[in-house]
Amino acid sequence: MHLFSIWFWLFAFFLTGLVANLITGSFSPEALWHGLVQQDPIMQQIFWELRLPRALLALSVGGLLAWAGMSMQSLFRNPLADPALIGVSAGAGAAEHLTASTDECCFSRSTGHLAATLSFVHTGWHH
Repeated sequence: MHLFSIWFWLFAFFLTGLVANLITGSFSPEALWHGLVQQDPIMQQIFWELRLPRALLALSVGGLLAWAGMSMQSLFRNPLADPALIGVSAGAGAAEHLTASTDECCFSRSTGHLAATLSFVHTGWHH
């Protein structure tokens, strides 16, 4: 029964966060609801093309970051493991610096992956 209670509350917090994210914005929740019910094309576009994808992306990114942190902590068997442990922070900083210093889109994407990979490999060789 205890496990069911934990999952129930996690799902309740998930739904609360989703609803809160959907109803915040420049339009009031009432105006958005009336626009959706009355088939207002502008309100429907705002909801379906802006608010809903933004809310789902925010929840997905948060969940993936939590999963990545849990994976790192279990991999190293260290409850205090952080991204600096394997050089992810250094790789992200280097990628950000190279991205900010160049205007080339393709170069900046590949640089981020390359910097993160090299920092991981470099840290692994020295430990």
